[in-house]
Amino acid sequence: MFEILIEILRWVTAIGMSIAIIFGFTTSMLVFIRKTPAAPSSNYLFAALLVTFALTGTHQLWSYWGISGRHLRLYYLPINYTFAFAPLLFFYVKSRLYPQFELHRNDLKHFILPIAQAALYVSLEFQTAAYKTDFYLFNPLYGNFGKFIWLTIFGLYLYFAYRYILHERHKKANRRQIFITGWLKRMVKILFILYAVHASFLMSNIFWYKMFEIDLNQKALFSSLTELSFSAMLYWLSLNAFFAWRRHL
Repeated sequence: MFEILIEILRWVTAIGMSIAIIFGFTTSMLVFIRKTPAAPSSNYLFAALLVTFALTGTHQLWSYWGISGRHLRLYYLPINYTFAFAPLLFFYVKSRLYPQFELHRNDLKHFILPIAQAALYVSLEFQTAAYKTDFYLFNPLYGNFGKFIWLTIFGLYLYFAYRYILHERHKKANRRQIFITGWLKRMVKILFILYAVHASFLMSNIFWYKMFEIDLNQKALFSSLTELSFSAMLYWLSLNAFFAWRRHL
């Protein structure tokens, strides 16, 4: 009976993750093709954020279901872009707060880690299975340290994006911009809460493994909640993208 419940939980989790991924890809296309009076780069930044989240969700779905474990090549496909979340979200918020916003060459420093992460995945496509195994064990962009990096960066950028919103909220005289600023505030605030929940799961597993050598990811319920907490962030961003598309924001 217990094994049946575990299998049901696994299927529910996988279906929930899959729906989030499909929702993310769908809304990214809606955002990409629509026209708004915002900065020209605004739609592209939001679409890129949704795509990177959906691709990373795909990577996690394959890992959760054991597909990438059986096919090592899939584990190293260049679809895991956790380092890209922070700058894409931050600059999207700026692009909505400032209609004349443009990305400048000086802003590229924020994308050094995402570019490095993507380049490493692409380079691994040309390596042997033995090399990939060694790379996973010794490269700092993977494993627990890699999780700590992306959680720290994403948390900081969420904080600074929220501070930008609060700073600009009372400056907007245009009614539309006041509405957009309020919407951004709600989106980032709830995203931060969902991020904190996901981060607590990841850091709890690291703590228990380091202190007691207990891998909580081997516990079915903990593993499912960890993956669904990430999917919740993708759901929330996709829901906001759909809302912005419907309201022509």
